[in-house]
Amino acid sequence: MTFKSIIKYGFMTGAGLILLGLVLIPHVFQWGINTVLSTRPGLDDLKISVRHVGLTGAGIGPIYMGSHLVADGVTATYSPGSLIRQRPRQITVSGLDIRASLSRGGIVLTDFAPLFFNKENSSTPPADDLSRPSMDAVFARLPSRMNISHSRFSLFFNGREIIIPFDLSALVPRDKQSVSMGFHLFPLGQPVHGAVVMNNAGDIEHFELTARGIEYGRFNDILKLWFPEISLQGKGDLTLTGDGEGRASLRISRLALAEPRPICLDNLAVTLVPGKGPAIPGLPLRFPLHALFHFQWDRGGLPTLFMSGRVDCTREGAWKLTLMDQHKKNSEYFFRLGKTELSMGPGSRFQLDVTGQKTKGTLRLHMVANELMVQNIPLPVRVSRVGLNGTGTFDFSSRGKGFAMDLTTTLGRIQGENRQFQIRFPGASIPFAVRVTHRGKPSVSGAIKIRNGNVSQLGRDSLVISGLNLHMPFFWPRGISGRRGTFSGETISFNGAPVCSLEGKMIHTEKGMDISGAVHFPFWGTVPPMAGSAVSSKAMFPHVKFDLKTVFLPPLAPAMALTWDMPPFFLTHDMVKKSGLLSPDVVLPRFNTTLAARGHMDFGGEKTKNRLVLDLTRGQVDMPDKKLAIKGINAGLILNELPLVRSAPGMVLTMDSLDFNGIILTDAKLRYTLESATSFLLENASFKWCNGGVSAGATRFSSDVDAYRLTLFCDRLRFADMLQQMGSFKARGEGSLNGTIPISWVDGMLSFDNGFLYSTPGVGGTIQVSNTEVFTAGIPMDTPRFVQMDLAREALKNYTYKWARVGFNSQGEDLMVKLQFDGSPGENLPFVYRKDLGRFIRVDAAAPGSRFQGIKLDVNLTLPFHRVLKLGNELNDFMEKF
Repeated sequence: MTFKSIIKYGFMTGAGLILLGLVLIPHVFQWGINTVLSTRPGLDDLKISVRHVGLTGAGIGPIYMGSHLVADGVTATYSPGSLIRQRPRQITVSGLDIRASLSRGGIVLTDFAPLFFNKENSSTPPADDLSRPSMDAVFARLPSRMNISHSRFSLFFNGREIIIPFDLSALVPRDKQSVSMGFHLFPLGQPVHGAVVMNNAGDIEHFELTARGIEYGRFNDILKLWFPEISLQGKGDLTLTGDGEGRASLRISRLALAEPRPICLDNLAVTLVPGKGPAIPGLPLRFPLHALFHFQWDRGGLPTLFMSGRVDCTREGAWKLTLMDQHKKNSEYFFRLGKTELSMGPGSRFQLDVTGQKTKGTLRLHMVANELMVQNIPLPVRVSRVGLNGTGTFDFSSRGKGFAMDLTTTLGRIQGENRQFQIRFPGASIPFAVRVTHRGKPSVSGAIKIRNGNVSQLGRDSLVISGLNLHMPFFWPRGISGRRGTFSGETISFNGAPVCSLEGKMIHTEKGMDISGAVHFPFWGTVPPMAGSAVSSKAMFPHVKFDLKTVFLPPLAPAMALTWDMPPFFLTHDMVKKSGLLSPDVVLPRFNTTLAARGHMDFGGEKTKNRLVLDLTRGQVDMPDKKLAIKGINAGLILNELPLVRSAPGMVLTMDSLDFNGIILTDAKLRYTLESATSFLLENASFKWCNGGVSAGATRFSSDVDAYRLTLFCDRLRFADMLQQMGSFKARGEGSLNGTIPISWVDGMLSFDNGFLYSTPGVGGTIQVSNTEVFTAGIPMDTPRFVQMDLAREALKNYTYKWARVGFNSQGEDLMVKLQFDGSPGENLPFVYRKDLGRFIRVDAAAPGSRFQGIKLDVNLTLPFHRVLKLGNELNDFMEKF
């Protein structure tokens, strides 16, 4: 064989071997790689396919982890020289799929955990770091460029899968001193872009993360794993930058909170400043850490709040937080709580300082609010200055007691006013304590302290409480039994007139609060103390004692019970005038009485029960100008359905005597029912008059009725007494009358309507009447009518009658009285009959006169009764003014 042939066959053989090698090398590589992987714990399911191996590049893929496709393919570009240096020029990974699970403990890789951690301890790296190559060796083998495209990160949590597409590119310069990486993430469809520069020591020299128009609400499901009560809303831009020294800066254009309550923060900026201590493993941070931040609180239509703060922490777990406002000295604050608006004037400030060691620490709060105004409430309030200062501790360790803080709120001048009320307080203080147990149960306790306050009710009738003092403890959510408070009001005035004073105490119970005290009336005069009793000077004044028991703590329904008692005291018309309870144009009659009252009120449940009992004894009324005097007034009133004005039936009012211009009633008794504030039922009435008895039946009086009729039933009225009281003349004698007297009251006018009295059938009597000039008043002397009336006058001076009748009628302001008698005079009358004149004529007293065996008298009298009518009108006017 010639040399050419040898070379020819040799070349062909070599070419064949090369071709064979190119065909077999991928399979050999694939077999070798999978054999090695099968020996690695946790990677025995990883299967790699080698597509080709060439002089300038190689292609691998697909790559499976069991049945899961890990990557579509990996392409490596190299040269013979780069292979010798064990550093390919470029590696491109396509279709990488990384799976992980998310829990409260963090993110755990599903497929590649054995590449990073030991199987026995997946949370910590191996202890033997010497077996790992140095970062210089790693950088020396990194390709000049690395690209990962069309890849995704699959995150599983709560039975849900979140797919995050991403791309990554890395560039290693020729000097191999650093690596620059850029990436694009799309979590839940939100674009996030970033860049990282890392040196050959593995330290991050610079990083940057940018997200534009992120929709926060898409991340709420993930956020609730750690913070179940918080949810976000709205959109915002986010930028995070940092360097290898540990300095970092976070800026968020807008962060909107939906729960637990809507809050919107604008331009949130956080700057992290590292210390000079050792670095934090795995992070480019050094202790002590210092974080500075500021933000703007956007509150809708209200001005924005500017806040700033600082957080410091050490490697040993010590930390400190400072939060303060950043408003200018001439800035104003505005807040809105629901519909309530609050504003604070210039010079207001706020600062919170918290110092802790891990989960333990102390805190201090200081706030000053100038010209605080609270509006859009029933009673708008303005406070000149509010100071809030407090200190507290917290310990949330396993044996800690939770959170405890004691605060004191100091209020300057307080003013409030609306159309109905006005308040004025020179100042107030509210010390209180806040406690939160280790299990998160909060409680608040404190007291409201007010001195020398003033509360006024405005309007037609004004009520003013001056010198108001209050010490009221409060608790939430449950009261503390036995805690006591006090209250007092130096003067309570009505329509400018001082009426009473107030003092009392309060005590907390398991169900609510008991309030007891007394209302004193020192401006009405003193009450003589009972003999042998030891009472205070205040008890000598008229007073009302009260006891209020309230229930308002859950789970019980709110309820209260008030019991009060006013011991008997002497009340006069002067005391009522001084009270201001009545209009100034009301002219009171002179009166005095002994008054006592007591009552009980129950509130709560389906029905309210209220009871009022009034007792009036030994009352007197005196109206000299009206010639009216009433003595011995005794009355009782029981109201069981307040606020409805409705008394119990059968109330009784008695009077020992009533004297009106000579008309004398005694032993009067009225049984009545107060049906409402505008309706009064007189069940029956009785009294003694003219030594006889008078009674009346039921009559209803109402404010919308102007006309009433009442019939008086008379029994055995002494005739002489009745003539004397009704006729303005003197009379005496025996005999009595019976009958009825109808009375009408129309538009305040009192009148008699056909009253009729008669003597007892078969029983006569004697009547002796003097001062009878009224019989002939106004009648001409030379008329027959005058002679008849003159004869009747003489006859009635001593007249024995068999029967008598008396009629009553009103005509205008006069009382028309008709007297009818059948009897005979007891003596001769100074009259004789002259036939030539056809009538009787008066003769001298020396003449014997005439003896009348029987004479019937029929006398009509007109008596001036306008004083009774006038009294009716004045009583009507008085009731309207009252």
